[in-house]
Amino acid sequence: MIKQVQNQRNQVDDEVMKEFCKDADLCPMYMVRVYLHQSLHNYQKCLEMFFKIKIIKQNVFAWLQDIQMNIKTQPDRGDGQVTTYAEMQELVLKNIGSFIEMDADSTVKLCD
Repeated sequence: MIKQVQNQRNQVDDEVMKEFCKDADLCPMYMVRVYLHQSLHNYQKCLEMFFKIKIIKQNVFAWLQDIQMNIKTQPDRGDGQVTTYAEMQELVLKNIGSFIEMDADSTVKLCD
């Protein structure tokens, strides 16, 4: 399902993606929900889902590493909505308590 959404992402504008997000928030396909919010750069919403939903909680550190790598290599989209690496680090620091509560060792690696 995620692959299908990824393949269509460039053909769908942000307004349609926002509608998908609203619909997806009512379904149990958690990683699809994360991906939809991720595609709109709603990283705080993604983190909230990881923190609240036990079945995907363990994936947060791998997801965050992937996001940080993508942000480092992502070209400017020209719309002024590019999330910088520094902004992502701020988001991590804002949620540091939740990360430490989940896995202190992985949190230390995140902050390196």
